[in-house]
Amino acid sequence: MDALLPPEIEVQTHRVITFDPDLNEKLCRQSLDLIEERMHMAKLRNQKYKRRICFAFNQKVLRRADVVKGLKKLDQTWEGPFRVAGVLPGGAYQLANKQGKILKRPWNVQHLKKF
Repeated sequence: MDALLPPEIEVQTHRVITFDPDLNEKLCRQSLDLIEERMHMAKLRNQKYKRRICFAFNQKVLRRADVVKGLKKLDQTWEGPFRVAGVLPGGAYQLANKQGKILKRPWNVQHLKKF
């Protein structure tokens, strides 16, 4: 069996024919110089993207906040203070407000807090 040369050695390709080492080195150095500029542009694009995402998120939040009508759930859940006007059997108390007016119905001790 005879030894054969690879076809790239016998017939040169267009890439091998047009290769210029000086031009290649110049283009590589130029590419390295442009890396910082490309990194800066990528950073600016990333900041712009983050601003758009933040704006879109905040738009949704603002629209939902306008729907709030009454804030009754933040009101006090108790009334008072009241004065004990009388004790009824079974743990119930007759209450009176600050002016001394007695409430219509008695209250069980479970629903009262000491104040």
